[in-house]
Parts: sequence; structure tokens; C-alpha cells
Amino acid sequence: MVVSALPAISLDDHAAQLPEAIDFLGIDVEGAEMSILSGGRQTISRDVLGVLTEVMFYKLLEGQKTFGELSAFLESSGYRFVWIKPHPDQYAFSRRPIGLRGRGGVTDTGDALFLRDPEHVRENHPEPDLGLAKLAFMALNFALL
Repeated sequence: MVVSALPAISLDDHAAQLPEAIDFLGIDVEGAEMSILSGGRQTISRDVLGVLTEVMFYKLLEGQKTFGELSAFLESSGYRFVWIKPHPDQYAFSRRPIGLRGRGGVTDTGDALFLRDPEHVRENHPEPDLGLAKLAFMALNFALL
């Protein structure tokens, strides 16, 4: 089987080509979330107000970062972890015949929401008042009052 690489550009390069800034990112790329985020450092630090990303609590895929690593990266860019929706699966650490497996462990994946710290918006967003209004709208959409 021949595998060829697909051309790709960084999030920062893509954002620079857009007519308007990116306010919200939704990312689910099977373990490559940190690659996208690290390729968008400028965009994430300046414009983006919310990130909803799939997270994994254990390393299951080669090169994948865990929830803790993603959270630390986003926190260093002015975000707060505010909510998680665990995926309903339970992970069986041992594959045995049905009836001998037990319940398995707590789910190992979920969708985590990170919203920008309002103080960071006041100090760093190109349009602080508009940024705060958009941030409030995002929080309302996730019932985070």
C-alpha cells in the first residue's frame, strides 16, 4: 500500500487568508489536535475566544497529546477549561469473552470546552468590547451562566 502526504497549511496561515478573524474552533482530528493548535499560536492567542476539542485522558495514538497537555497549552494562551462532555464509552483494559470482561474503566475520551479568560480578552483582543460580547454569547450557547 502506498501512502502519500496531503498538502496542508498551518492554522495561522489559513486564518491570514480569511476575510474575518476566527472566533471559535471545533477540533476532532483523532489525536492530532495539538498539531493544529500549535500551528495556530498567533491566531489562538489573538482572535479565537473558544475551543471545543476532543480530548483523551490516556495516550492511545502515536504522537497524541493528553487532556492535561492540551489544557496546559491552552491555559498558557489565556484560556480556561470550563466544561467537558464525556463520550459514553467505557474502555475495557482486557479483552475477554463477553460476560468475563467486567465494566471496564471510565471513559477515556470526551469533548472539552475552553473559553478565553475575560481579562485576557480585555488586554489582548483587537476589539475588546466585541470580543467580550462574543465570549458571553459563546458561554450562553453552552448554558454556562
